[in-house]
Amino acid sequence: MVLFNSCRKAEEKVLPENHQPQKVQNRLGVQLKNPYKKTLMDSAYQLVKENNPDLPNLIIKTTHLYVKFSPLDSLQAEALSCDTLFSLYNYPLDYKYEVGQDPDEFYEPAEDRMKNKLPPVQYASIPVGYTMPLNIPYEVLAELYIPDLDKTISDEQGVKTEYETVVDSLEIRAFNLTGNDIDEEDEQIAGRPTTKSHRRRFNPAGRVQREDNVIGTVPVHGCKVRARRWFNTQTTLTDVNGNYNITYRFRRPVNYSIDWSRNDFAIRRSQWFGAYYRGPKRRGNWNPNFSRSLNERQLHFATIFQAAHDYYYNRMVDIRTPPVKRWLRKLVISAMERNSSDSGATGDFAAWRWWISWPDIRIFNPGAQTQDTYATTIHELAHASHWAMNNVPLYCVRSVVVESWARAVEIMFTSQRYRNYGMVNFLYGGGWQDVPSSNANIMRGYTQVGFDLVDDQNQRFVRANRNINEDRLFANDNVTGFTLREVENAVRNARTLEDWRNAMVNINPNIRAIDLNELFNFYMNLNISACPGCFMCTY
Repeated sequence: MVLFNSCRKAEEKVLPENHQPQKVQNRLGVQLKNPYKKTLMDSAYQLVKENNPDLPNLIIKTTHLYVKFSPLDSLQAEALSCDTLFSLYNYPLDYKYEVGQDPDEFYEPAEDRMKNKLPPVQYASIPVGYTMPLNIPYEVLAELYIPDLDKTISDEQGVKTEYETVVDSLEIRAFNLTGNDIDEEDEQIAGRPTTKSHRRRFNPAGRVQREDNVIGTVPVHGCKVRARRWFNTQTTLTDVNGNYNITYRFRRPVNYSIDWSRNDFAIRRSQWFGAYYRGPKRRGNWNPNFSRSLNERQLHFATIFQAAHDYYYNRMVDIRTPPVKRWLRKLVISAMERNSSDSGATGDFAAWRWWISWPDIRIFNPGAQTQDTYATTIHELAHASHWAMNNVPLYCVRSVVVESWARAVEIMFTSQRYRNYGMVNFLYGGGWQDVPSSNANIMRGYTQVGFDLVDDQNQRFVRANRNINEDRLFANDNVTGFTLREVENAVRNARTLEDWRNAMVNINPNIRAIDLNELFNFYMNLNISACPGCFMCTY
């Protein structure tokens, strides 16, 4: 059974110490000698203590493993991405990338893995003692000693004060032994000579914003900002104003990035590759502002992310969430580069993709207005939620039920988002109250009946310059007083408009049955395709 919808508007092992990992063929960067390798840290510490025996003693032991995962299929890739104990990267962490290069494009070896339809390799720094994911092939590239993450001398904010001098000396010595000039790096990044005060710890912080075509610049709420210093990654989430502050204190410049994923959903830029943004390497704050003129792809990611975050976590509208993470699988939304699917849709949802770990939702047209991208994402998430909550197999549900429900959710969520910014009368798409029933989208099942149940206007009589001869093209909507949650409770059991109407009568007997009948009869009398719902067909 094919289930599809598209709409108009994705046993721990340690290698020997003398193991030398094969050089990665990377077109984008230069591999650096690893200053955090445990054996090298041993040597560096001996030199530090010889020069200054009064420094506090350290026990150099393996704190982390630098690992490369090579998942064999989509299920393994999904299971790996669901682990929240560490941060995954598409590119090696011991490489230097030049300005303008995008390491997210890295996959190894590109030709072989893509030819065999294998997911990309992933790199991570794994805490010692962690049980590796079952059956996922991996290679330990190095045993690491990361002093900042040594729990005997550090806490959640970083190295304790009494150990800062010895740790700073240890890192400088390790960098010198590997040809990585730590002071020159600081000077280049900060633009001034390196001094002890310059190396004073700092908390990565800033604000993430994006362009919005309706109200200008808006914050991005809930996105994961990452600050990485070699193998040490610290993360936090932006607040409702887009602000973030990582409580961990770094001594030296960090590589900033954004992971456009959360625990229950992930944004991808293709079938396999996650959506990320690689920011600068710097000390101090980072304040990205995504706009179409500077980076249309990242604006697309940010807008889709915000819609998904709002539906899952913000609860601006009181309805059920889309599918949450289960069976080591999260909902995947693919931000497509092209303007539409083969069928001409600008967004689609396919339930069958859940079972093979392909993107459940695809959002097209990165050049669309941001309010439309937001609304399209909400619309497709409404389909995913409908599929997850439904008491009736959705391949038995008529398209007019499925699409009319998703349109109501789209209108309500998008309208409420802009109202939260002070646009108290904002109504996305005008609620489609001025769209006559002869419209092509109506014929495909995209009616206003779901929204008609919760709005407080009658489109037959509020239209400007209305021609009385056109009354038959607009429903006589005298129904008001339902909540969207009540509409949702009714639609989850409905196969047809008749089922939906009958459930609405039972939910709220205070609403006049004669008004409900008139409203639903209007839509039932339209010449709407009677094929099963959108989870069987492409529209």
